[in-house]
Amino acid sequence: MKLKPVFGWHFCFIGTFWDEQKKWLYIFPLPMVGFKIQIFGSKCYVLRKRGYFYRPNAAGYTNKIEEAGRFTFTEASQREYPYDEPVTKHHIASLVN
Repeated sequence: MKLKPVFGWHFCFIGTFWDEQKKWLYIFPLPMVGFKIQIFGSKCYVLRKRGYFYRPNAAGYTNKIEEAGRFTFTEASQREYPYDEPVTKHHIASLVN
């Protein structure tokens, strides 16, 4: 988890905001003053093939998200293969409720 303070005139609201693309949660207790939290670390991607997740170090498969290997965006992109038998990368936040 990463926590960073933020300040800016364009944050002129009180409340929370979830940035889906960057996976940041913004919290503003005062207008223009707040902080952002990155909930997941840099290894926040999983790989999926035929409905199963890659295990850590891509050593086998599992159907449980808890046992799935975590990869950085770059690692997942290198192993992604969208053709024939597709291997697709997914951000963990899109799979965990």
